[in-house]
Amino acid sequence: MSRLKYRSQAVTSTTCEEANCKTINWIKQRTRWIKGYMQTYLVHMRNTIKLLNDLGLQGFMSFQLFIGGTVFSNLANIILS
Repeated sequence: MSRLKYRSQAVTSTTCEEANCKTINWIKQRTRWIKGYMQTYLVHMRNTIKLLNDLGLQGFMSFQLFIGGTVFSNLANIILS
């Protein structure tokens, strides 16, 4: 969205979603989320210079921290555990 110059905001709402009560389901859900972050990061980082130009320095650094940082911290947990 940011590359297309759109902005986003949070909408106040209530979800009726229940948390997974079984450990294996929780692990599978989190694994899907992390795979999504990894895929998003790799797709956008194919052309780093274009991403930097599209997002600007602040947006690029935010992308690195929020998306790349999520991937990195989960990979680091494997090593540090």
